[in-house]
Amino acid sequence: MQRLLRRASHVLAEEGATKTLVKSLDKVKDLAVYPFLKRYYSKRTFSSAGKEYSYFIHHYNPTWRNERAVEIALVKEFLQRVPEPSRLLEVGNGLNYYLDVPHVVVDKYEPTPGIINQDILEFGTPGSFDAIVSISTLEHVGWDETPRDPGKVRAALDHMRKLLAPGGRFFLSFPIGYNTALDQLVFNNELGFRDTRYLKRISADNRWAEVALEDTVSIAYNRPFPAANALFVGID
Repeated sequence: MQRLLRRASHVLAEEGATKTLVKSLDKVKDLAVYPFLKRYYSKRTFSSAGKEYSYFIHHYNPTWRNERAVEIALVKEFLQRVPEPSRLLEVGNGLNYYLDVPHVVVDKYEPTPGIINQDILEFGTPGSFDAIVSISTLEHVGWDETPRDPGKVRAALDHMRKLLAPGGRFFLSFPIGYNTALDQLVFNNELGFRDTRYLKRISADNRWAEVALEDTVSIAYNRPFPAANALFVGID
């Protein structure tokens, strides 16, 4: 089945089919193999802060191929420790694709109903939220904008902290090796989280291991594996 789908995708590309059609075929393939891969990966775990976690396997943005397998696994545990009911803010629309969690979402660029399309620096009032989550979003702030503003990511992080109520919880993750300005804050230990973790992708089949900060300094984004090859995770 997989061989047939790969061949069909190759033929469509050769005949000049649209990228949309090829992507649709890839999605069909991912949905077809998802039940088998979920059972296969369910036996695997990774370690973080002395605890074993199951990889999070989902067909959207197939997590068995990228950093979401560990990010969502870690944020699931974080959310279990957030009191209910709570005022939860997510910066960047990620959770909605994987978890059913009532929360407010601010995403400047994603035109989805229910999402607040606003720059995080212009959003909210101090002490508005009991918890904030941001998954692989902060690296884009100021970096993938025109004109580029490397200092904006620091300002965004400071503003997010101000939105937390006293005693509020914060979960932040992003790839190391994507935004050099953000990387510098990591390497200089300037992000200010009580619990900091560093994870490194160690295999083509998306296995991850927790490592020391110094082991992430030379890691690049998209090399040797697609997307993130190292992650920063900060938890307050």
